[in-house]
Amino acid sequence: MGLNFFLFRRRRWQIFGGSFFSVLLMGLVLLVSSCTSPGAMQISGYRIPAATVQDAEFTLLSWNVHKGQHPDLAGDLHETLKVHQPDLVFLQEAKPGTVEEPHLAGTLAPAWRHPLKLRSEVGVFTASCVEPLERQAFRSKSRELGFTTPKTALMTRYALSNGTELLAVNVHALNFERGEPKRFIRQMKTLHVLMQAHEGPIVFAGDFNTWNAERNDYLQELAAGLGMQEVNSFVGYRKTGDHGWANHLLGIDPSLPLDRVFYRGLECTSAKILDLDSSDHDPLVVRFRAPVNDKGESALAMLAPELSVVADHLEAL
Repeated sequence: MGLNFFLFRRRRWQIFGGSFFSVLLMGLVLLVSSCTSPGAMQISGYRIPAATVQDAEFTLLSWNVHKGQHPDLAGDLHETLKVHQPDLVFLQEAKPGTVEEPHLAGTLAPAWRHPLKLRSEVGVFTASCVEPLERQAFRSKSRELGFTTPKTALMTRYALSNGTELLAVNVHALNFERGEPKRFIRQMKTLHVLMQAHEGPIVFAGDFNTWNAERNDYLQELAAGLGMQEVNSFVGYRKTGDHGWANHLLGIDPSLPLDRVFYRGLECTSAKILDLDSSDHDPLVVRFRAPVNDKGESALAMLAPELSVVADHLEAL
């Protein structure tokens, strides 16, 4: 009886172990397939065609909307767009249905999608009133924790009527990495290549997950090397790393903001933090003024980005 009992227990564990590893393998397959990126996805149509002149000043809204999980998110976003009327909207952790405004349309750069659900993509979303002629998504080659989901950035280029071009870069940076942020640095280096090739003004903003000194120092050096400065005139609280008891173990500095806005070749005329509870991040609203040329021209017009000039180099990173 003892031998039979032993054989029964052994067989039971074999069945359980086989089932467990089968489920685990299936989960990994679904995870990998869910992270296949369809590239840049246009969400709805634009009200104003490309190359239409805009005002000399423009407003940027940048916000991590936490996948729209909060029931008040849609209403808060609608009200924010109505009150502040941004010309350029950068959202992180957005879905195809996050922005449903008649005067705005945009492009989603997905990092993840449910393999069995339609319109389940999640990524960075850039919206504007005027249609860009071209846009390009950049998905990180590294993944969170080395094997889960990647992160994305979306870049578009805009022409200024004074003869320069504005490069707009919407970023959601890789997060979970203790110590030297090798994956984070690799993602930023990819974006650095494109920005380094650009000679005009730049807006570089989003959720950078700069929750420790190593990440923040690298980002600050990258921005300074490109001649950019950070918007530091915000009044109020910007989202930081968690304030829990495990901060020391994880290396989190709760004094460092995660959401940031960098710029070059523009004048920042105002910066606000909106106090809303519908996401775990608060939206940032920044007003910029474009420079003028000798003729006094400073109105903005959309122009297609010529991103292909650095595509081969980016692939080699």
